[in-house]
Amino acid sequence: MTLLERPRPQTKTGEWKRPHFFTTKKHPNEMKVYLTAGHTVINGKGTGVHSGTRDEAKEAAYLRDEIACYLERRNVTVIKDDVTTGFGRVMTWLNNTLTKSDTAIEIHFDASGSGGPNGCTAFVPINPTSHEEDLGRRLCKAIFEAAHIKPRGSNKGVRDEGFTFHKRLRFLHSPAVATNVLLEVCFITSDSDWNKYITNRDSIALMLSNSIYNHLKDRHNGKA
Repeated sequence: MTLLERPRPQTKTGEWKRPHFFTTKKHPNEMKVYLTAGHTVINGKGTGVHSGTRDEAKEAAYLRDEIACYLERRNVTVIKDDVTTGFGRVMTWLNNTLTKSDTAIEIHFDASGSGGPNGCTAFVPINPTSHEEDLGRRLCKAIFEAAHIKPRGSNKGVRDEGFTFHKRLRFLHSPAVATNVLLEVCFITSDSDWNKYITNRDSIALMLSNSIYNHLKDRHNGKA
């Protein structure tokens, strides 16, 4: 893999040092996507949600890497974060790097204290673009077709960030110029969702890669 660089923390002298951002081989067709795993993994343990042995951050990174492999086979350039680097630094890099033509997807797993809720959701900004809504619907449809994890809500799984606990998600605003979608694959706290996810994990990765590829292709051809 080729190493790209992103903003880094200051040293004692005030000089910036850069942690790494990873990309697969670049391809001439200019189809490109940014994939992030949403949380940091420190000493083998993620900073996201935990449910028993289930670790959101580690699983999101695994799924992101599988999706990236499938996309690379179809000549899409995939740029992804290093999960050992703090989220704030990742966001700073994205904010300084993404352009209007770029697409960025952050992968998460949802959670509930009761363990009852289930399903997948694609969160978009409160005032989403048509590209964001299109991509969100495709992602949720891919998960349903691969694992029968149902999209939540009345808009084929797409919900604006106002439905979230925080009401505003930094990933959807910091790199505001790009097409941004935050994907909650399933509820990590739901045994039903989790069993479907684990059983069909490879199919989910493949179907998600297909949905991303087709969205990028349609946008490139002016169809999305």
